[in-house]
Amino acid sequence: MTVEGGRRFLVRHGQDLSGARGEANGLQNHPLTKLGKRQAERAGETLKPHNIHVVISSTLERAFQTARIIAIKTGAWELLDDPGLCEMDYGMLSDWQKGEIIRFADAHPEYVLQTDHGNKTVPFLIGVPGMEHPQNVYERVSRTLEWSQDTFPNENIAYVGHAISLCLLYGVYHHLSWEDALRKFHIQNGGIRELTSNNQ
Repeated sequence: MTVEGGRRFLVRHGQDLSGARGEANGLQNHPLTKLGKRQAERAGETLKPHNIHVVISSTLERAFQTARIIAIKTGAWELLDDPGLCEMDYGMLSDWQKGEIIRFADAHPEYVLQTDHGNKTVPFLIGVPGMEHPQNVYERVSRTLEWSQDTFPNENIAYVGHAISLCLLYGVYHHLSWEDALRKFHIQNGGIRELTSNNQ
């Protein structure tokens, strides 16, 4: 789905309390840390020259706090929330420490999709009991992108979401499968990527 008209930016929320503890948070609903608020403020300052009209956020607190800061910094006309941008439900892995997840992946290679983000190989787990499937996330972010394009075809939009939801939104835009999107795209806390045809 290639977007015409206004510019589209992906923004990952700032660090939250769960992230600061090194936990997989998924749908856990924690507020931003002091560092997370600074990351959100920096993102807002970076986006300010780009004339953001609309900020659309995940409904989770860490994302909506980030979105509110960005909307204030940029002077956006509208701040909206959309559950389609919420993070993937990690199921039984929610609140697990990164070390625990790595040990689980080593013990259960049948769940692992290898992803290559720069020089770091990260095991991504699929099909773990209780975990939402990436295809479901892919479909819901696709609906969010389609709705927002129909509603705001010529406005500049910042989508504020999470590591996986933004990854799959990137995939929808660039006509990638969810598997290829997970392998290809990564964004850090407070990071910004513009959705443009040559930004792959």
